[in-house]
Amino acid sequence: MKPEYDRQARLLVIDDQPTNLKMVGDILSRLNFDLILSSDSEEAITLLGQHKVDLILLDVIMPGRDGFEICQMIQANPTWVDIPIIFLSAASEKSLIVRALEVGGVDYVTKPFNPAELLSRVRTHLALKSAPEMEPGILYTERQFGLLELHSDRMEDLDAAGEAILKGIGARPEDQLKPQILYHDIIEDLSDQHAIILNRSRDASILVPGVALLIYEMAPALFACVAANEAEKAAPNAVINDVQMMGATGRLFMSGSLQDMRIARDTITAKLEAIKGR
Repeated sequence: MKPEYDRQARLLVIDDQPTNLKMVGDILSRLNFDLILSSDSEEAITLLGQHKVDLILLDVIMPGRDGFEICQMIQANPTWVDIPIIFLSAASEKSLIVRALEVGGVDYVTKPFNPAELLSRVRTHLALKSAPEMEPGILYTERQFGLLELHSDRMEDLDAAGEAILKGIGARPEDQLKPQILYHDIIEDLSDQHAIILNRSRDASILVPGVALLIYEMAPALFACVAANEAEKAAPNAVINDVQMMGATGRLFMSGSLQDMRIARDTITAKLEAIKGR
């Protein structure tokens, strides 16, 4: 069943060091999460009983009860057992990471953390909580545009996850950026030398001499996935040679007959121009 979200995601951050607590709070506040900060494990347990919490960020090494013990206490309570717990620690020993996962943690982020990475991890686990049967595909952190890809056999799961992420960060679907078409061109009758040079930097389907090559560039990069999907449906006999979808600028390389490349180009342009955004 699709969960109901009538508020922003509420996060509980537990760390005995005020400096760390403030730093994590400042990072998470960028996405307008509803934050509860606690520097004491006993207080944190009390707060957990008073508020509906969607995700917990928990320091490992603390006086009194350490993070592992607190996690076990939370996991033992039927009311809290489904709350994802992300461990935070300056220690990167493999034994600690394994221990964190064994006691019920869903992730382990080492300090000092990259703000973009921490936010991406939080978004990922909020999404997975909304539809536990989904599988994460790609998590890519980048200064300007990050990428989170989720997989599911059920479209309703993906819809629920998308809604959970948007609610969690206080955003709406219409807040998305409108794609910008930066460049496109069709190279007719690709030469042997040109094909060899391009194939050196490609991991996908190779280019063969004599075909027409469509190059399409847009921003943000993720819209290259949209372009590839629409182009493949419009020109099913064409070959997708490369899709560069991470970062600020995306590119699609596609080859086939000149007619198919023209159809693909026009289809991509119409699709991108029809997408609404800011």
